[in-house]
Amino acid sequence: MLRGAKSVSRKGAFSTSRARAPRPAAWSLLVSKALPSGDNAATMRMIVITVGLLVFFIGGLAAVTWVLSNFEDLSDGKSEVVLVKGFVPLDNLSYPVSSGAVLDHYVAVDLRLEINDVRREAEITAMMPRIRDEIVRDDHRAWPRHADGVDSIDLARVKERAKGSANKVLGGEVVTRVLITRVARLVA
Repeated sequence: MLRGAKSVSRKGAFSTSRARAPRPAAWSLLVSKALPSGDNAATMRMIVITVGLLVFFIGGLAAVTWVLSNFEDLSDGKSEVVLVKGFVPLDNLSYPVSSGAVLDHYVAVDLRLEINDVRREAEITAMMPRIRDEIVRDDHRAWPRHADGVDSIDLARVKERAKGSANKVLGGEVVTRVLITRVARLVA
């Protein structure tokens, strides 16, 4: 309602003041000091909007400057990417061990492939059937027996060949080390 316009009170009489709910005196004092009326209110709103837009644009400029400074570091090669190593299990590989021409026993081995980037763990786990196939075929091609004639398998050779076979399947130096977590003799 406009100022000075007449309004109808509850009793039906005309009044020149606006009808308002009664407010506490402290609230009226706070509102009258915080929000000026008339031309001062419009000026105050413009100042608040201007300051808000200024803060917004300065913040955006700071963000763009920060991003561009990081791109410059990347192009100079100063930034260093840190890869977190991860482990992928390769369980229950079994190797036959013979004594002369007769099968004596099996050796079951559980391995953990140490990979250079933990983010590739799901991809490598999905490739595990191909990795297992390559390791088994390679080990049966070149028997991992002890060079000294002991009737068992050479674990150092198993680790070395498993790493080579896994990297052959994955393409590159993805597997950095092979760890043996369990060795068990199985009766034939």
